[in-house]
Amino acid sequence: RALAAGHGWNATGQVGAALAAGGIVMLGLAWMESRSRTRRVMPAVVAGA
Repeated sequence: RALAAGHGWNATGQVGAALAAGGIVMLGLAWMESRSRTRRVMPAVVAGA
């Protein structure tokens, strides 16, 4: 049981790390867009999402 629990915890950690990385990327994109003068990229991103 300890082995199974450890494996499940490892998978959860990997998912959490992936979500954290995705969140950092999205924040970075939003920050760059807010700094940008052009507003052509954001509607395409919103439409894509």
